[in-house]
Amino acid sequence: MGTIMRRTHAFNKWNHPHRSAPHASPAWWIVNALTVGILVMPVTGLMLGHDLIVWLLLAACIDAVDGPLARALGVASRFGQRFELLIDLVAFVMLPTVVIARSGDVYTLTMIIFCVAGCARAFALLTRNDKSVSLTSDFWRPIPGRIRGLPFPVAGLLVVAGAQTPWGNIVTPTAALAMAIPLTYPRLGYLRGRDLLLMVALAAGAWWLLPASRHLSSLLIGLASGYVGTRLLTRRSRDRRGS
Repeated sequence: MGTIMRRTHAFNKWNHPHRSAPHASPAWWIVNALTVGILVMPVTGLMLGHDLIVWLLLAACIDAVDGPLARALGVASRFGQRFELLIDLVAFVMLPTVVIARSGDVYTLTMIIFCVAGCARAFALLTRNDKSVSLTSDFWRPIPGRIRGLPFPVAGLLVVAGAQTPWGNIVTPTAALAMAIPLTYPRLGYLRGRDLLLMVALAAGAWWLLPASRHLSSLLIGLASGYVGTRLLTRRSRDRRGS
């Protein structure tokens, strides 16, 4: 009887009306279908034999839309946040790890480190509201307008782009470290004009310094470098109010 009561309590806690949206709502299904599309995009690209980086870009665009859409439609939930987190982990971390490790463009051990760092970040975000896990609740607590650790889409695109350049074995552990350390990065919608200008300037500089090829990989590495550099070189009052 005690086991049944504990399971019932856990089910009710997970499905509390303030934590989960009604499953019968069409908007709920639409938003979660978009979230599944984040994983469908790169898998489709691999099945068709296309460049993974292009399909990851499409997946990142969907990832940027589904969260705000869920909040706008009033179907945002704790379940949706966790579901999106796990989908992001598979699409932007685990899938690139397998593909790049098999291709041999980056050392297999380096890609495994990247995958482990992604899993560590996912665990930290899943348990940051759990007071029994003091490390994650202390260091990974949410801050308005900010993201803890390098976001999965940015890290995944950075690693896949780096694998197509001679810098892959440097870019990958750097992205892994940025994911696993709970530094805060601005959400794109919260960037000020001066931050955007700095990001573009850093991206242009990084792109120019990369070896010869001026292709999509170099551009993405430049943009990611600009995004990380913007976090390192700017401090905003919003951070201090949220801390």
